[in-house]
Amino acid sequence: MDVILTHRHMDFDALASAVAASRLYPEARLVLQEDQSEEVNEYLALFKDEFPFVSSRHIDWNDLHTVILTDVSEPDRAKDGLTFSSAPHWIIYDHHTNKKVPGSPEAAIDARIEPTGAAVTILIEELIQRQLSLTPTEATLLALGLYTDTGSLVYPSTTLRDLQAAVFLMEQGMNLDTVGQYMEESLSPDQQYALRAYLGAAEIIEREGLQLLITKFDAGDKHIGGLNTVTSNLIETTGASAVITLTKAQGKIFVIGRSATDRIHLPDILAPFGGGGHSRAGSATIKDQLLDDVYDQIKSQLQAAVGRSITAEELMSRPVKTLKPETTIKEAEGMVLRYGHSGFPVVNDQYELVGIISRRDIDKAMHHQLGHAPVKGYMSSNLHTASPHHRFEELQQQMVQHNVGRLPIIDRRGALIGLVSRSDIIARLREDSTASETVNMEENMRMTLPDSIQRWLRAVGEEGARQHLRTYLIGGVVRDIILQKGNEDIDIAVEGDGIAFASDIASKWNGEIHKHEAFGTATITWPDGLKMDIASSRTEFYEKPGSLPDVESSTLKEDLFRRDFTINAMALALHPEEFGNLIDHFSGLEDLKRGSIRVLHNLSFVEDPTRILRAIRFEHRFDFAMDHETEAFIAQAVNAIHALSTDRILAEFQRLTAEMPPAQLFHRLQKLDVLSAFLPGAVWDNTAERLLPYITSLQSSLFMTLLPLFLQESGRVLSAGRVAVRKQDKQLVRHVHHLLDESWALSIERPGDFHRIAAHVSPLSVDIAVYCLEYSARQPEKASLLRQYQEKWQELPSWISGADLRRLGLRPGPLYKFIISETEKAIINEEITSSQEALNYAEALIHSCQP
Repeated sequence: MDVILTHRHMDFDALASAVAASRLYPEARLVLQEDQSEEVNEYLALFKDEFPFVSSRHIDWNDLHTVILTDVSEPDRAKDGLTFSSAPHWIIYDHHTNKKVPGSPEAAIDARIEPTGAAVTILIEELIQRQLSLTPTEATLLALGLYTDTGSLVYPSTTLRDLQAAVFLMEQGMNLDTVGQYMEESLSPDQQYALRAYLGAAEIIEREGLQLLITKFDAGDKHIGGLNTVTSNLIETTGASAVITLTKAQGKIFVIGRSATDRIHLPDILAPFGGGGHSRAGSATIKDQLLDDVYDQIKSQLQAAVGRSITAEELMSRPVKTLKPETTIKEAEGMVLRYGHSGFPVVNDQYELVGIISRRDIDKAMHHQLGHAPVKGYMSSNLHTASPHHRFEELQQQMVQHNVGRLPIIDRRGALIGLVSRSDIIARLREDSTASETVNMEENMRMTLPDSIQRWLRAVGEEGARQHLRTYLIGGVVRDIILQKGNEDIDIAVEGDGIAFASDIASKWNGEIHKHEAFGTATITWPDGLKMDIASSRTEFYEKPGSLPDVESSTLKEDLFRRDFTINAMALALHPEEFGNLIDHFSGLEDLKRGSIRVLHNLSFVEDPTRILRAIRFEHRFDFAMDHETEAFIAQAVNAIHALSTDRILAEFQRLTAEMPPAQLFHRLQKLDVLSAFLPGAVWDNTAERLLPYITSLQSSLFMTLLPLFLQESGRVLSAGRVAVRKQDKQLVRHVHHLLDESWALSIERPGDFHRIAAHVSPLSVDIAVYCLEYSARQPEKASLLRQYQEKWQELPSWISGADLRRLGLRPGPLYKFIISETEKAIINEEITSSQEALNYAEALIHSCQP
């Protein structure tokens, strides 16, 4: 067993280093230290499920193979009683250079103890070297480790390597707002004095779920520097959503504002006093006014400046996947596998919440062989719930306070109507920093979509609003709108019954509708000819790799998550108040800007290997490139590719070869090492590259495009039968194989020597064989003779026939074919130059063959 450990009383650098090590050593178990700093404990209350932690109680400490230590070099600081003799192999990452690792006769030790500002920097450098990418959550945690141990990169111990690590984390999407939320700064004595004064005069205003703190302090003639740091510390100390401090010193009033949310726009409050800044930080300096007067003015403006909070009803996911009390543990385990959820609410027949069972509970019950037991015996009935009207801040506080990963949302009747998960809270926190910068694509829609489509989309959005349904434009058209490329393939997602909604609007506006009940979709053809697909938001589950998915209704986020790549997993809101707003849960816009093709989850190619071919198509279409991690996932999908049907493979190749040069496609597949997985027996090499343009010039079809991949040697030719769908293509494969197999084996000296093997095959197969002999077998002499044979055979004079043989006294029978074939061969070899010579030659053969 391999484990990853760090020191007790785990700080952010230790936690971040351990998580980074889990990316470098994915097979090792990431042990969560139970002794944590207060800041780390608070962080993990929200983010713990984002990382693959295991409890030390689940580790067999007597069965260790490799121990990876991070931010520490002494085993006993990671776990009592742990020594180098506990495992045969140790890997150490540490930046405490005053700690020297002693040699050990019991174990092999690989230590990287280097003078960086943070231990995580050493591991980040290895991530970069291995070309591994990070999720924004991982990058943010690693940044917390880096920034806390380097004092936001200003401590004297900070190195250039730390700064370069920070650049990488920024590129990977670290969230500086989250980093700042968990950072600490020490205060000077004067600043501490000011902080105590602020706290003593603090007034809390509660509005829309936010706590707003305003305070004042008269310092007289004393100058106190760094009041912005004190104000930042005040917001961290009190947990207020926003803080405004007013300090009178040396005849001036200094106003400083800090906000932890974009719902308060500080420049609006400070602008009347000549102040400025950005949305979360601002300041103003005021002369010749009384402190109390300025305080009252700002206090009145502060209350009016609070924006509306998002509610549970807006944030929650619905419909909710639930279990019944009598559902077995085994069935619940299948639901976990199918949907990837970390737990499920348990409801009765009235849809009232009676309990919650977590994935951990299910795993433990299965471990104890209780798969047959109902979930009601193992669910938790100590429930924490919320109403649809609870504000975001209240939901966050309740989740942290009770350390729960999900909050069921209950209506007034007690029925379960939705669920807010820890991931919903985290996603909202990520979005907070850009909430005031909502990306709207209405202008792009005007530039790329015809007026008629824009009118239909607005009409659909307005009708959805009337029916209290959220409607969205989804799919590739969203990507192309962002890229300002034309696309009239209109797909609409409805958070609700998509078919019912489609039926309503088709009836209302005289559209022709075609329903696909099994998939929850409908196609409407409008009177002006526009086609529009409307579907309920869906999720997919692949029963086995390479199979077609099962489809169920779900939320928009899950609908987008089932798609192939992040650049195709965006939506545009059609609701009138939000028309054109971009919904981008998976950073697709950022990937578009970077020109990156990135899958949404690690098993994407295993579930549907045709996505590999689509990734190549998008690379070519947009001049993009798959990111390194996405390319790495392809290698794990080879077995799933073998499970694909030939029809699905050929359909994707048809699309690909219609859009990109086949030579470029085959080269990319060969580089990814999956060409032979999609097309068993296929090889892309110099020979195939030389054969491709010639063979495709003979006949234009997908089969002829693929055929050169199988012509390097006679043994491979029959493999082309897999891609020969038509009867004539299958026959061509057999003819080419016959010609090459015999040609490479026979001794050919004259054109007529080909007559026995080539007389009854198609001219096309002879053309192909000629080039194969020249380029594959490197037998240009035979190729030349076969080409001569074909020319002579096509112009062969009719100097001998069956009637001639009868006149010569030969009875009809098998000998006829032999005599005619040998005579024709002699004509081709120019041994016979007239019809009389042909008759004489045939007569001599007859006499030699008869007793």
